[in-house]
Amino acid sequence: MQLLLFLQAIELELDAYSGLINELCSQGQKMIEQNHPESKAIEQRKEHLQQTMKNVQRLATMRRQRLVESMNRHDYLREVDSLKAWIVEQMVTATSEDFGQDYEHLLVSFLHDFVSSNFVTVKSLNSQFDLIVS
Repeated sequence: MQLLLFLQAIELELDAYSGLINELCSQGQKMIEQNHPESKAIEQRKEHLQQTMKNVQRLATMRRQRLVESMNRHDYLREVDSLKAWIVEQMVTATSEDFGQDYEHLLVSFLHDFVSSNFVTVKSLNSQFDLIVS
């Protein structure tokens, strides 16, 4: 999460500098159109500046995507681990001999509790899995 906040700060700085770079490039273009003696050098620096800025913005976008994917994967794995632990707890309860002779009633109760309490979690895990895979 801290890395994402740090990246957001960098993206805000890039946006701020983007306006300055556009202004400088437009000043350079005016100088080129006025046949400044250093027109070729100005054009090269202008193109280099624009290309460098595009590269930095592209890298920041790629970094954001990787961080979001990593967070999604981490959330998914944490939810899966939590659900697995809950299932183990329920299995211990379901297989316990302390509940008497009514096994069918216990099984139906277990399944009903499992489905009702974890339907949203399972559905969420499936959505997160689909997001990670795509």
